[in-house]
Amino acid sequence: MANDRIRTFSKLTYYEPRDTLLRLRAVETDAQWAALPARVRALRTNPQKPIREVCDAAVFCYAMEQRTGRSIGFAPGEGEDYDFIATWVLDGNHQFCPVQLKDVVSHDLNPSASIEEGVSKSDHARARRRSSRRA
Repeated sequence: MANDRIRTFSKLTYYEPRDTLLRLRAVETDAQWAALPARVRALRTNPQKPIREVCDAAVFCYAMEQRTGRSIGFAPGEGEDYDFIATWVLDGNHQFCPVQLKDVVSHDLNPSASIEEGVSKSDHARARRRSSRRA
């Protein structure tokens, strides 16, 4: 990873996934939350997109913590090729990893959605980016 990218990533604010998920859960249990439309509660509208992305990053990093036994923080924010930055300490050194997540919406929102379709779209987008960089 380029040094300028590492410097940029090291200056970001990182969050603990478990704490973030607990705070989000507290909002979900509020009585006013239950009165909202299903698409809003599912964080599937444009105004809720940043919250959904934080939730996705927190779930991903929490799962990685459980799998690896390491504390893994995340910094929300999209870049050209990532949705958030994950960080952890390995042998006393901070490690940074740009992460790009793909999701499949639930069947009640889009019955025809599939993982295969999402992977295919991702592959096509990656190929277009590569060819435009060469040009």
